[in-house]
Amino acid sequence: QVHHLSSDLNEAKSSLEQAESIAQELKMKPDSDLSKLITETEQLLTEQPPEPPKPTEPDSAEAREYTEEEEDAFLEADRLMELGKIEETESNDEEALEVYKQALDIYRSHNHRVGVAQAFQSIGWVYKNQSKYAQSLGSFQQALNLSQQLGHRVLQGKILGNVGTVYQRQGLYDLCLSHYQQSLEIAREVGN
Repeated sequence: QVHHLSSDLNEAKSSLEQAESIAQELKMKPDSDLSKLITETEQLLTEQPPEPPKPTEPDSAEAREYTEEEEDAFLEADRLMELGKIEETESNDEEALEVYKQALDIYRSHNHRVGVAQAFQSIGWVYKNQSKYAQSLGSFQQALNLSQQLGHRVLQGKILGNVGTVYQRQGLYDLCLSHYQQSLEIAREVGN
C-alpha cells in the first residue's frame, strides 16, 4: 500500500506540474483563481497524507466479518492490484489492464465495493495513460459512483482529481479546473 500511496502522490504532483504549465500557457496572473488553486493544491500535496483504507479493510458502511475464503480472495486481488502498479511503472499498460480487471472480477464476485471502486480507478488511470479518454472517464465515473455511495470522501477526491487530469489532457480547461476544485475541497474537508 505504501507503493500505491507514493505512486498516487507522484501522480498528483505530476498533475500539479501540468496545471502550472497550463496556467503559464494561458498567461494567467499570479493572483488569478487558478494560480491560487495551484498554490493551495501544492501545499496540500507536500503534507503527509493519511493512509487510505486498504481494499481488504472496507469502510464502516461495508464492515462485516469475512470468511477465510473471502480473505484469501481479497489478498489475491490486492496482490493483483500491486502487480498492476508494477506493470504500469514498467509501461506495460496492457498487462496492467489485464491484472486490474482480474482484481476487479474478484472484488465484484465478493461484493467488495471499495475494492471495485479502487480497481475501476486504476483501470481508468491506465486508459488515461493510453489516451483512451472516453474509456478512462467511464472507469472513473464507475469508481466515483461507488465511492459516493460508500461515502468514501478520500477516494472521491482522488477520482475527481483524476477526472480533472483527463480533461486537462483533452484541453477542456473549464472542466479540468472544476474537477480539481472539487478534489481540493474534499482534500480540505478530510484534512488530506
